[in-house]
Amino acid sequence: MLNVPVAKRPSRRLRISELSRRADVPHATIQFYVRERLLPPPAKTGRTMAYYDEECVQRIALIKELQQRYLPLSVIRHLLDEREPTGRKRDQDALEEVGRQVQQALAPAERPLTPEQAASQLHLDPNVLAELEKLGIIGPRSTDGEYAPHDVIILRAVAKLARGGVNRDAGFETADLRIYLDAMRSLVATEVSTFLARATPRGSIEDVTRIGIAAATSATELMVAFRQKVIAEAVAALPLDPETTRVIESRQTRSKSQTRSKRGRK
Repeated sequence: MLNVPVAKRPSRRLRISELSRRADVPHATIQFYVRERLLPPPAKTGRTMAYYDEECVQRIALIKELQQRYLPLSVIRHLLDEREPTGRKRDQDALEEVGRQVQQALAPAERPLTPEQAASQLHLDPNVLAELEKLGIIGPRSTDGEYAPHDVIILRAVAKLARGGVNRDAGFETADLRIYLDAMRSLVATEVSTFLARATPRGSIEDVTRIGIAAATSATELMVAFRQKVIAEAVAALPLDPETTRVIESRQTRSKSQTRSKRGRK
C-alpha cells in the first residue's frame, strides 16, 4: 500500500469586510495593523480587490489580547514575528510569568472585606461604597462578595480623606476621585510600555522579572516625590488674596515658634 502524503488544506481567503466581521474590528483597525506590520499585507487581485488569509482572524485576536496588557507595538510585533508557534507561546508564557511575579511582589498585606465590614470598620457610608463601585474606582468584587486587598487600601485612603474634610460637606463629590484613577491608568500604561520596550528585547526572563519588581516597587516612591514637588510648585504659583496670604504666614510663624519652643525645652 502506497503511503501518499496528504496535502495540507489551504487557508480560506477573506475580503476585508468578512475579516472585519469575524475578528470584530473595524476596517481602519485592520489597515492600521497592516501598516504597523502586525498583519501580513493582503494579496491583491485587482486595483480594488484584496484578500486576507483566514489565519488573520486568530492573529487579530492575539493582537487585541496583547494590547490589553499594555504591550507596545514593538513588543507585539516581536512576539508575532516568531515563526515557530512553540517559540511564540514560550515568549507569551515568559511575559505572563513576569506579570505574576510582579503582582505577587505588589500584593498588599490586607484582608479582603465585605461591603458591610468596610462600612463598619472604615466608617464609610454604604452609598459611597456603591458609588465607588459604579465609578469603577473599586471592584469588581470577588465571587464571595468581598473587596480585594488593593481595593481595601483605596477605601482606607478614601476614609482618611473624608475624615480630613475632603467630603461632601466641603463641596467634594465621590466622582472627583476619578481624576486619580484616570491619571494613574494613563501613567501606568505609558510606564509599562516604556519598560517592556526597554527591558524585554535585551534581558533574560530572570533579568526582566528582577528589574520589573524593582521598577514596580521603587517607582512608587518616585511618584510620591514627584507629586509632592509638583503640588508645592502649583501652590506657590497660586494667586492668593492678601487675607489668605496673611493667614498662611501667621500659621507658618506660629508653627516655627512652637518648634523653637520645643527645642528649647529639650
